[in-house]
Amino acid sequence: PNGSNDVAIFDFGGKRQVTQPAKFLYGSSSNNNTLLAILCGDSLVEPFWPLGTGANRGIQSALDAAWMIKGFFKEGRKAISYVPNSGSITHESLLIKWKKYYSVMRNVMEEDLVKNFAIHSIDPKTRYRGVKG
Repeated sequence: PNGSNDVAIFDFGGKRQVTQPAKFLYGSSSNNNTLLAILCGDSLVEPFWPLGTGANRGIQSALDAAWMIKGFFKEGRKAISYVPNSGSITHESLLIKWKKYYSVMRNVMEEDLVKNFAIHSIDPKTRYRGVKG
């Protein structure tokens, strides 16, 4: 303020975010297990403190992760028969939906959320405006 050099503690010049927010890891043909790895919170999208979006995105990404886990156990994990290197239609459809919701969540601002918080659930369609299933 008085003409002296200013020092910035935090660098807000860029934002880091993952390129693959969720991934299925398949076991061998002998154990037939599938693991779902999901990132959420600050590990998913680096918060931008001046806008105050960190807590909001952390909560939204945790709810999105819960939705993905529910889908994995409800639709995917039990219905999958393992075929090496083939992936799965069920798993791929979950990943496609998750990536769509991730692209909304990483840029979400207050005006992008459904205003009636009483109807919010882990289903992203109940929280993000204009998102179709």
